[in-house]
Amino acid sequence: MKKLTLFILTMIITFSITGFNRGASENLHVETQYIRVGLKYGSKAVNASQVYTKGIITYGVYNGDNFIPLYKGKEGEQAVIKKDDYYHIVIAGFGGDLDKGLSYIDELRKKNVDGFLMYDEGGYSVVTGEYMSQEDANNALNSLKNIILDRKLTVVNPAKAIYIITSQKISVRTDRLIVRPSNNFIEIDNDTTYRGELWFVRQDGSDMTVINYLPLEQYLYSVVPSEMPSSWPMEALKAQAVAARSYAVANLGANSKYAKYGFDVSNDVSSQAYNGYIYTYNGNKYSGESSRTNEAVDDTKGIVLIYNGKVIDALYFSHSGGYTENSEDVFKYAEPYYRSVNDPYSLGYNPDLDNWSVTYTQAELKDMLKKKGIDVGDILDIKITDKSSSGRATSVIISGTKNNYTLQGETNIRMSLGLKSAMIKSIAKAGEKTVNRVVTVTDGRMTIAKDIESLYAIKGDWSTSKVSGNLFVISKFGLGQLNDAVNEPQNQSIPESFTFVGSGSGHGVGMSQYGARGLAEKAGKSFIDILKYYYKDITVFDTTANKSL
Repeated sequence: MKKLTLFILTMIITFSITGFNRGASENLHVETQYIRVGLKYGSKAVNASQVYTKGIITYGVYNGDNFIPLYKGKEGEQAVIKKDDYYHIVIAGFGGDLDKGLSYIDELRKKNVDGFLMYDEGGYSVVTGEYMSQEDANNALNSLKNIILDRKLTVVNPAKAIYIITSQKISVRTDRLIVRPSNNFIEIDNDTTYRGELWFVRQDGSDMTVINYLPLEQYLYSVVPSEMPSSWPMEALKAQAVAARSYAVANLGANSKYAKYGFDVSNDVSSQAYNGYIYTYNGNKYSGESSRTNEAVDDTKGIVLIYNGKVIDALYFSHSGGYTENSEDVFKYAEPYYRSVNDPYSLGYNPDLDNWSVTYTQAELKDMLKKKGIDVGDILDIKITDKSSSGRATSVIISGTKNNYTLQGETNIRMSLGLKSAMIKSIAKAGEKTVNRVVTVTDGRMTIAKDIESLYAIKGDWSTSKVSGNLFVISKFGLGQLNDAVNEPQNQSIPESFTFVGSGSGHGVGMSQYGARGLAEKAGKSFIDILKYYYKDITVFDTTANKSL
């Protein structure tokens, strides 16, 4: 067996791994920033993952900003990273001497004892067993005493720990394991390759959160082509790069809505789309970067958008439908740089976004609404009751057989109704069928439902007549009105489907990506012109040269 030696040299990192606190423009050093991207977290956290690189992986932990290497794999070696929630029996401790620990594992094999490494603040130990309870571990310890006579055996309780499983197995008692490739490229689960490091983080009451930690500028190499086609005009790509960089910087560290998970941004459109260096789609591998978008990132290195000395989050979206939106009409907060603008530049590229139409059946709409916790029964009508100045719906009432429900806000309307945008031009019903009113009668054992149109009453002389007007029922509680046939309609028309017609795609706040294309391609505008068109009264600031552009 080739023995591995413990690194005795720790690398001092000059940047803070906890994030970046945005501040005045003169204090920014964006080009040296690193970013933490959440890949798997919350309900998508993992019990185990496989990692691979063509180079060599070093596994370690951070002590403050210092990286402490613990174990070095072999070149091209795959590894499984898995959470460890077991009791173990500690056989022997070796402090910082990894080689002695590995040699002792070989000795244990001769005694048919399967030992493996454990690392904690006290250094390396050799342990054995995976036990679900203290009792099981104690029973195994008592049996092991008859085999290992020269060591004091102890049981170690479960803690936040993570396994590294290669040709060796090591349990690292840490809540954050660092996986660092020698060539800066790391693949996870035979699926996606990322630049930088992977972090596996133990969260309370959860599986492992997986985080990609890498330089901000390299992160943008993947974000820009993930968000905008690399074939689009270079000035549009540069505008996208600056907007994406500004969004990332504004969400670093404590500013992030994901701070509780230990990262800055997610890898999807909840933050910004981020496909990594190589990604898998339908079983095929694709490049997550392109030379043109890398050029756009490099040419705008360190450039961000500033308002009142702060980096703004520079929101953007796909297609404006002709007008962008004021921030308060979507997100309920007013920012002076997010003002609605006339945007003809978005139009003329994508007919499916210039003017779109989508039809949902009654069943499809009911299912979508129920997933949002909304149940109005059969949907009778959907009406827009309020719009913003740009024409986006801000209030929609859904009338149903059970009750009515009002959707408030652009995002809620768009997501609840499954629409590309809230710029709804019309809502049409089709295939309406008449359903008569129904009354139900129960004797405690069974319930009978009757169409009111087929309901008859027996008179005192045993003759019958069709019911009309107000209906009453006699029960042990006395006389009560069953329903009000005068004030309620005699029947209801239930549409079979609803067709929505509208324009645009996305929330509408900030920069329209199709508009950026149009400004560059049709109007010949620079990336600075594009950014100043969509973000009002901002400063385009070069943090590398420390000057406004």
